[in-house]
Amino acid sequence: MAQPGDLARAASAYQAALREPSVSPSTFRDLGTTLVRLGNRTAALDAFREYLKRAPEANDAAMIRSYLDGN
Repeated sequence: MAQPGDLARAASAYQAALREPSVSPSTFRDLGTTLVRLGNRTAALDAFREYLKRAPEANDAAMIRSYLDGN
């Protein structure tokens, strides 16, 4: 079961991972999803845009684009 602060810790871990040169594009998507749940929509949208920039043909690209188009 999730504990208070788990989402904030997850966001911090994703942000730390982004500093690695070989970071997977999915890290941006996962960060975006976490930020949405934390209520930080602006940063989430930035993360989703970066994800699509790095993985424009990803299996979930259409879903992420539709989310961006709705915001």
